[in-house]
Amino acid sequence: MAARDIENRFLGSLLGLALGDALGMPVGSMPVEETRRRYGEITGYLPRDAGTDREIPAGEITDETETTLCIVESMTTNNGRVDVENINARLLHLAEGASQHWMPADLRDGIIAASDNDGVVPDDFERPASLAAGMMGVPIGLMHSVGGFDRDAFDHDLQLITRLTNASDGQYRLTAKIASLIAGAIRDETLDAQGGEVIAVGTLEREVSTVARDVASSSTFEDAVFEAVNTYRPADSAGALAGALAGVRFGASGIPQKLIDDLEARVYLTLAAPWFYKTATRRAGLVIDLRPT
Repeated sequence: MAARDIENRFLGSLLGLALGDALGMPVGSMPVEETRRRYGEITGYLPRDAGTDREIPAGEITDETETTLCIVESMTTNNGRVDVENINARLLHLAEGASQHWMPADLRDGIIAASDNDGVVPDDFERPASLAAGMMGVPIGLMHSVGGFDRDAFDHDLQLITRLTNASDGQYRLTAKIASLIAGAIRDETLDAQGGEVIAVGTLEREVSTVARDVASSSTFEDAVFEAVNTYRPADSAGALAGALAGVRFGASGIPQKLIDDLEARVYLTLAAPWFYKTATRRAGLVIDLRPT
């Protein structure tokens, strides 16, 4: 695959993740029936009452995108390496700031617990797996999607990423599944085949497989993401997953310009993705870095 096409998919995946997150943000875990009664079918950005005296504006990203970008930023500045203390410092800034209003309690608790344990949660900090935490597998999948695939390095990075918030085996399996789907899709492995391979050990694993198959059968990026946001819960996490996968499948060039234009984080994402791609190619040994060390 041409480098330009892979870079387009990198940008598509990160943009798609943010778009799906922002589309699902207004409803979160609101039951599907109530969502339809209030909003009908969601096909665009809506604001959300944050439950305080503030409103989250339409097109705003939440923790799914923010935590992913913490990893992207850190790995970019560390030559593709997972530096858990560096990432935790970034995550802690979110957990103690305005983002705590929409961050799931278990995710926030894990970040805080890791801050007292060299960037990773203690061995006994086990919580139910969450799709929100699983989305942190996306940058790992992207980082390991170029060059030769090193299974040991992939697993090592996944173990570290999972332990940023949760020490449970269930969370590792879920995060690993999402990372594998992303890496495989970049390498042109079909999403429907990948989705069917998973051994469903829980509801979330089945949901991830179903979303992957939905994306594989969709004719457009927006069809895939709208389907996820209107069907699965939490809507922001499901939308982020569908967007990340559809962004790989259709590339950034396949995302409707209207969705990009109305996304609050669009400028930052379009700057971060190319640098992350370049970092992945350097880590894979596909380019020579002539800068002095």
